[in-house]
Amino acid sequence: MAQRVKLPEVQALVKYNDQIPMQPFVDIATALTDKVSSNDTLSVLSTALLKQIEANLSAHYYSLRDPDYLETKTQDSSAKFYGKTGMGLDFTPWGQTAKELDTTGFLSSLGKGQSIGITWLGTPIDDQLTFEERQ
Repeated sequence: MAQRVKLPEVQALVKYNDQIPMQPFVDIATALTDKVSSNDTLSVLSTALLKQIEANLSAHYYSLRDPDYLETKTQDSSAKFYGKTGMGLDFTPWGQTAKELDTTGFLSSLGKGQSIGITWLGTPIDDQLTFEERQ
């Protein structure tokens, strides 16, 4: 689907640095918002709500590249940034907002409930040779 949000709308949400292009992050957000929309089987998300989700996702992904300060100190020259690695959409306030706006729960479900399985494709245990038998 076409991009719902205009670049100035996203730039207004974050501390925008004109040295870092915004469009790649909006493209990511548009693709993910399209996925949210396609999972909206009950049609509970309006066009306006999808636009807000896309704007907040855009701001989230942009801020991962150029993080905003949570706290700064000039005397000690220290700074704290939002979030921690591995938090997904909870890393930024915009990601959290996008999750809250998505009443289908699709964004909240990302990264949850995934498991990894292993299947042994080798010789069955009863037919295996010991280390000594292989010599």
